[in-house]
Amino acid sequence: MTTGSTSHIILFSATLLFLVISSVAIAKMPRWLQNVMFFIAALLGAGGIFFRYALNMSFANEVNWQSLAIQMLQVCNFNFVILPLMLVPKFEWARQYSVYFSMFAAATTMFSIPASYSGLEWYDASLMNFWFNHFFAIALPIWMLASKRLAPKRKYIPFVTGAVFSYFTLVFVITEWLMKIGVLAPGSSFSYVHDPKGMPVITELYELIGGPYVHLLPLLLVLAVFFWLWSIPFRNKDN
Repeated sequence: MTTGSTSHIILFSATLLFLVISSVAIAKMPRWLQNVMFFIAALLGAGGIFFRYALNMSFANEVNWQSLAIQMLQVCNFNFVILPLMLVPKFEWARQYSVYFSMFAAATTMFSIPASYSGLEWYDASLMNFWFNHFFAIALPIWMLASKRLAPKRKYIPFVTGAVFSYFTLVFVITEWLMKIGVLAPGSSFSYVHDPKGMPVITELYELIGGPYVHLLPLLLVLAVFFWLWSIPFRNKDN
């Protein structure tokens, strides 16, 4: 399935339609049922990444912690893992991080299919796992927004912006070290620190600035402005 193909358009449209219908339905559900839906989304989102990399798409395999740990260097994979924290009220930072950044980061991959999946049929297990993992990273914040259980708070914008770039910095340092000791092949790319992978804005910055990691630094301002704009419809709920 390639970006813009018939199967991609149909799958994307069906996913968007389901997201809209489910959001309307969840907004009308009693609070306990909303909690059940939130729990299911968090469990499937986090469980999917564990299934894919720790169990290598098969419960018959032994748990591979190294594979799972290395995949945490991918920003979306990290986003999936923190989904369950959104269910705990005291972890407001996880909710804000997800509603400001995680769901938008996940959405970009549904608009543009990564090259590693372009040769697969839409029903391939690996592609479906990829698709639904990203779906739940989007659905959980959207469902919580629709049920008025969550709202972007402006006071968290500095934290989220700093957290994103702290993550990219940590990924760059760890990736460079893993390449040096031979765990990863030279030139390996994780979370766009070495290769923009054709992503809008990131690609333009890479071509303008060049060099791994450095091209991401101007994105700090772009993200801060985007987060501010996203908070505008919710400004009356800010605290």
